[in-house]
Amino acid sequence: MTRGPRRPAAGVGAAVGAVLTVLLLALAGCSALGSARLPERTSAAPTPTPSLPATADAFRDARTFALAAESGHLVGTLGTGAAAVRIDLEGSASGANQRLVRAVRGRGTAVVLTVGDGHWLAGDEAFWRTRTPNAADARARVGTWAPVRAADARAVGPETLRGVLEATFSRPAVAALEEDPAPVVDDEVEGRPAWRLGTEDGGARVWVAAAGGGEVLRVAVSGKGAVDLTTTGWERATVWQPPAAGDVPDLG
Repeated sequence: MTRGPRRPAAGVGAAVGAVLTVLLLALAGCSALGSARLPERTSAAPTPTPSLPATADAFRDARTFALAAESGHLVGTLGTGAAAVRIDLEGSASGANQRLVRAVRGRGTAVVLTVGDGHWLAGDEAFWRTRTPNAADARARVGTWAPVRAADARAVGPETLRGVLEATFSRPAVAALEEDPAPVVDDEVEGRPAWRLGTEDGGARVWVAAAGGGEVLRVAVSGKGAVDLTTTGWERATVWQPPAAGDVPDLG
């Protein structure tokens, strides 16, 4: 008896078909996943750097601040060469209460103290020799205060805080900064962050506190009648008192 080919059972065929279907679906899923785009990484936007103000704007703030101050402290030089005067001036803007130390080459160091209507002079021997031809008399005056008239005090030390500042800010090279559109330059003055206005080649530079507001830290003007002053103690200057008997002047 001849037997025909064996046919797989119906249940086995169905199982194989199910397995193939599962495999095909799995492969299709892998293909879909492989083609999916991953989300792109985004970076935080950089913090913008604050722009620096224009020289003209910063200068106007500085001039307003300086000329409106009621008191302050200036240290530096006025003039150049043999005519240069070294000053240390602290007090009220009007000069009604101030102490001025003034040193001139070949003429010694003088101190002019003004308290209201009172005026006193002190100085080293070189200074007193300009006031009296007698060497012994000049030496005797060293280390003492001498009361003087207002005219004599002004003859020795005419500078006041406001007078020096007004003269400095009215200099052509300084006043020209009001028209300068260039941005200020980051700098520092004695460790304090500052903005520098102007250039040495331009003949004038003004340094102000970088925080804004116009606080003047230094002013430098080159050429004839040069000025180089550092400014501190705005609105915090010492209030001076008349010298007491036996007080020894500080010439520093």
